[in-house]
Amino acid sequence: MISMQPLHGPITVEISGRQVTLGRGMANKVLVEVVE
Repeated sequence: MISMQPLHGPITVEISGRQVTLGRGMANKVLVEVVE
């Protein structure tokens, strides 16, 4: 996670070197799994 805005605002994440902004509703549906 790069940043998180207050008051249920969007969050910014980095995926494969790109920054993507997601609304909280969409972000709540994302499952992250660490693969080593």
